[in-house]
Amino acid sequence: MKIFDLEQDIMNCWNIVDDVKDTASYIGDNVVFKDLSADHADKIMNLLQGIQHLYQMRFEKMWNTFEEHCNEFHTLRRQQMQDHDYNEQV
Repeated sequence: MKIFDLEQDIMNCWNIVDDVKDTASYIGDNVVFKDLSADHADKIMNLLQGIQHLYQMRFEKMWNTFEEHCNEFHTLRRQQMQDHDYNEQV
């Protein structure tokens, strides 16, 4: 697996946040759910919003970790290249 494949996989997982948001909109707008009591509708919407925010936070944390590892990798790679160039000069 290449780093760019991993990045794309992470971004694709993030779609769950939009899926939960779309589900909440569907439930709120669809006539099938019109007979839900206001209390039940509020509870469902609150749960879905909670799930949406939870996954948003988790994916932001995962993305930050991914970026940190990429930065660390590139820093080490630059250092390796500098060390290699130095050793060739000596």
